[in-house]
Amino acid sequence: MSYAFDRSDASLEDSLRRIVGEELSSALDRLAAVPAPDAVHGVRKNLKKTRALLRLVRDGLPEQSAANAVLRDVAGALSGQRDAAVRLATFDRLFGDP
Repeated sequence: MSYAFDRSDASLEDSLRRIVGEELSSALDRLAAVPAPDAVHGVRKNLKKTRALLRLVRDGLPEQSAANAVLRDVAGALSGQRDAAVRLATFDRLFGDP
């Protein structure tokens, strides 16, 4: 999903809050609708995009640093599960039944 700044938002900060909210909502929806390994991958991509946006506007959003740290920690907590799923899929491709 691309980011869209909306003129109807009262300020740049409101646009940023809306966009971050949409991205995180998308991540939660993905967790509810998609099988675990694919969901984790998608959520990590959502978090990466959100963190990139927060870093881009770090001067315009006072609580950016704390939010970025929380999102970084969540992504890190998911990385082990994603890595295990990728290793298992790779093993199955290499050594699974022909």
